[in-house]
Amino acid sequence: TACTACVGHTTVPPAEHAATCLPGRAFVQDFARVQALHALYADAKAGLALSAYVEEYCIAGYACLPCEPGFFEAERTCSPCPYATYQPNFGATTCYACKAGQNTSTTASTQSAQCVCDPGFE
Repeated sequence: TACTACVGHTTVPPAEHAATCLPGRAFVQDFARVQALHALYADAKAGLALSAYVEEYCIAGYACLPCEPGFFEAERTCSPCPYATYQPNFGATTCYACKAGQNTSTTASTQSAQCVCDPGFE
C-alpha cells in the first residue's frame, strides 16, 4: 500500500555480481551515474527507457550499463579510448585505431575525424 524509493540503495553486492555484466557493459553501483548515462543513451537511441536500468538497480543495487562512445569495457569497467584511437558506438569492448601517422589530441575520442596528422605527415 506504500511505496519507498530505492534510489540511494546501500547494499553493496559481492564482487562476483560484476561478472554477470555482458561484454561491453560496465558494473555501476552509483545511481547518479545510471541517470547520467541514460541521458546519453536517450539522446542516441529514441525509446530507450530508463525504467529497465532503474528496475535492475532497485532489485540488485547495481546495473550493467553499456559503455558510452569514446570508451570501451575492460574488466566490467568503462575505460577511455587511449590516444590514437576512437570509438563511436555504445557497448564497445575495443577502440578503433587511427591511420598510420595520425593521433588524437585527447583520450576518449568518439569519431575518426578526431584523428589528425602527426607532425611531418600530411
